[in-house]
Amino acid sequence: MRMLVCFLLVLVLLTCTNGQLEWQEIASPVLSPDPRRDAGLGYDASRNQLVLFGGRPGTKDDTWIFNISSGTWRSVNTITHPAARFSFVSGLQGDYFYVSMGEGLDRLFYNDIWRFSLVTETWEELPAQKKPDHLSASQWDEKTMATMPEARYGAAGGIHSQGSSLFVHQGFSTRRYFDTFSYNVLNQSWSAEYCAGSVCNPYNPSYPHARCLHAGAMAAPHQLVVFGGCMSGGLTGGPCPSGDSWIYNSQTNSWTRIDGCPTPRVYGTMAAIPSSDGSRRLVLYGGVEELRQVLKTSVSEADEVSVLDPDGLVWYRQKATYLTSPPALRASSSMATTSTGVYMFGGILLESGDVTNDLWLLSGTAADTTTARMLPCTKHFANWILLHGIFMTFGWGGFLTWGALIARYFNAKGKLWFKFHVSFQVIGLVLATIGTVFAVLSVQSQHFMFAHGIIGIVVMLLGLLQPFNAFFRGNRPEVGQSRTLRRKIWEFIHHFSGRIAVLLALINISLGVFLAVVQTTLWALWYAYFAVLLVLVLIAEIFRGFTKEGRLHPQVRPSNDKTPEANYEVPESTGKTNYINPGYDSKISVKED
Repeated sequence: MRMLVCFLLVLVLLTCTNGQLEWQEIASPVLSPDPRRDAGLGYDASRNQLVLFGGRPGTKDDTWIFNISSGTWRSVNTITHPAARFSFVSGLQGDYFYVSMGEGLDRLFYNDIWRFSLVTETWEELPAQKKPDHLSASQWDEKTMATMPEARYGAAGGIHSQGSSLFVHQGFSTRRYFDTFSYNVLNQSWSAEYCAGSVCNPYNPSYPHARCLHAGAMAAPHQLVVFGGCMSGGLTGGPCPSGDSWIYNSQTNSWTRIDGCPTPRVYGTMAAIPSSDGSRRLVLYGGVEELRQVLKTSVSEADEVSVLDPDGLVWYRQKATYLTSPPALRASSSMATTSTGVYMFGGILLESGDVTNDLWLLSGTAADTTTARMLPCTKHFANWILLHGIFMTFGWGGFLTWGALIARYFNAKGKLWFKFHVSFQVIGLVLATIGTVFAVLSVQSQHFMFAHGIIGIVVMLLGLLQPFNAFFRGNRPEVGQSRTLRRKIWEFIHHFSGRIAVLLALINISLGVFLAVVQTTLWALWYAYFAVLLVLVLIAEIFRGFTKEGRLHPQVRPSNDKTPEANYEVPESTGKTNYINPGYDSKISVKED
């Protein structure tokens, strides 16, 4: 009986641990690459080896090969090779390992493309566009003929093992880029895939906003998946880190947003898990989740991975098993897909800040992800942008807007309207001022270099002008008195600037819900509120046009024999009223036949 119980326990244990993703550390040989982060890593299936290039610190230009069968590293010395760089796009297909983009020494950015031959173990720079056979060398001008991305670093992309195009998506140099390019390694030419030039903006929710330092991997020869990154600064605004993910289909030239589950991050790493049983999965690991913009987040654990089903467009957070210990949590590591799992090299350890050169294997296939231990999706996340949006929505979208409407549509109803108007404006302006501080805290740099920021500062200047110009408003005329020139000038400035400020604020909040990459439900609620507000204003304007004082009972000039108050009193009459002289009884005697 005891033997049977032990057998069942072992069977249960094997069942629970079998078919799961598992971390395995690969023993480090004596000869190894220097510790580094932001390097390129590829898998050569024909020779069962890994290829490593570049990275930092030190901005490296060396090439290494790891033989998986023997477990040894060796350095490849080549006279010709790409310039030293990091944070570039790379990928291996066939007998070539490709490298493009990246940042080098002295903040020099690159947009060249190189390939490393795994047969000859030599580097070769490829043209931006191959010369057509029908053109002579004198007729060919590569720079004017080629359509190529601007130099940048922090882009995402790669090439699928069965594909022919290396994708480069977004990134940063002097600004954040929206675009997506592909380089056909067969035809040796660049093509603009999406948002080339200046055709995209940060307020369109149908494609990913400009960013850098995001994770990316190829799900198929024509499908690129990206996650997270930093949108703030570089002439744009937005979350940094962000937690949105997208999948691009080059066959339909379209982006599809995927509901989030992993924590927002920058410097994360993504790779495809080996396919099995027709299923496909991608794995996301590591990254920096706590930045200046973040107020609250759920930091990932060392053995935690996020898995994406690119067919079902669903993310999962899972626990991976390990033999002795999981890898130390890190960012900016390099990943490559093999037939047995995903290899991960180096990165910066988040706890110590040290750069490492360890090598790990996350073994398993796409089918193994279905039996892993699941974790709930991330729900506890807040940043300065969230507070900025809340305070601005209640400040400008609520109190200041309704305070202005009270002044316009209820200013003839005694003096209570004025108390509400002032109270609403004071509360709203205080909230908006606090929201402005949160806006400055949320943007990493170049706070007012994009439309939302520029409009925002104009709105706040107009809003802060209102309490100051109140000191120069002059007295409101009593009944029968004319407005002074000072009063007329003040009313024009106060009313005009106030209405412009409210209108711009409502427009800017409408832009901001897209800039913040909020969920569809939230921006739908805001636009529903905005629509109701517009309808109410339209109805109020129509009603005001029919009931405005002076339309049906216009005032008349005072006569010399009556008090000012009497000159504006319309006496009751038993007949029709002569509006030229209210004191005249307009009862008409009818001549009887």
